[in-house]
Amino acid sequence: MKTAVFVAVVAVCVAVVAADCTFSVNNAQYDLSKLSHVYGDREKIYKKLSDGSILYVNPCERTTVQCDNQTSVCMLTSDFNYVSRGETATMKVEGLKCKDYGDAGVTATFTGKESCGNSKYSTMVHFVCGDKPEPEVVSAKGDAKSCELEMVVKTSVVCSAATTLIPSLVFVLLALLAVFLQH
Repeated sequence: MKTAVFVAVVAVCVAVVAADCTFSVNNAQYDLSKLSHVYGDREKIYKKLSDGSILYVNPCERTTVQCDNQTSVCMLTSDFNYVSRGETATMKVEGLKCKDYGDAGVTATFTGKESCGNSKYSTMVHFVCGDKPEPEVVSAKGDAKSCELEMVVKTSVVCSAATTLIPSLVFVLLALLAVFLQH
């Protein structure tokens, strides 16, 4: 019985974590947690820019590279400085704004704390439907002096709008049923 209760508690926690990175776009649910990694793991999404800077993106979580704790988009400039180009809490997800790749996918926009001219630094990441779940960075535009950066990432994670929340809730219900049947 203790095992079944533990499984039910773990399933509830998994459902809650999955919901934190699930977004509703055009009446569909997208779970971007599969594109993120926990702090300390190696970055999955990065690209060298035209000026030699490297742009790192970790949607829904902070990057492992040296930017501050609230940064989902971090840049290592060509003169070896780490600068934030988008905070995790500012992430907005909407329909795909990069029509060169069709309409299957979403665009995540991040805004930084620091001012750039009359606005703040920002980064748009277009997650477009691809063949594999692992993210493949197709392109990145901008450099260390740009106020706005843009990246295109292909992944099968955004090909179909499905959420992990419902399967997790089913798992919770099955675990609770197992507890009930043991009595």
